[in-house]
Amino acid sequence: MGDHLEEFQRIALAHHGHRASGTAGHAASLSYVEKELSAAGYLLRRQEFSFLYTETVEERMTLSDGRSPVVTAFGYAPSTPEAGLNAAFLPLDATGCDAADWAGVPAEGRTVVLPAEGCAAAEKERAAADAGAAALLLAGPGPDAP
Repeated sequence: MGDHLEEFQRIALAHHGHRASGTAGHAASLSYVEKELSAAGYLLRRQEFSFLYTETVEERMTLSDGRSPVVTAFGYAPSTPEAGLNAAFLPLDATGCDAADWAGVPAEGRTVVLPAEGCAAAEKERAAADAGAAALLLAGPGPDAP
């Protein structure tokens, strides 16, 4: 098994550290696995499927006054358009976890600001998207908070 792990590492190193799906490193890894399994006598069949793949290139937010607070992007969330996003903030005085939290909220095209606690970020993200928000910002204590 160590030989296989070493080969996967070699493939990753040859492809800028990537073997993630959709990358050249993934294609090389797939070819290697297919070659090895075929040599072992397995009959192979690929089953393709789609999924949302994201790769964080930069995590940055600049406020209108020029400040840039520390931000962390969600994994597997749609990316901000390459030109950026200019959307007014809409703080919500609720967790955003329940449908009632969104009743009458004019979220369309805005960056909704919610507290980080209350429920899973994925639930908040789904609800914000359903309400038409352009973005979701979860605010919580920073990494140095007690």
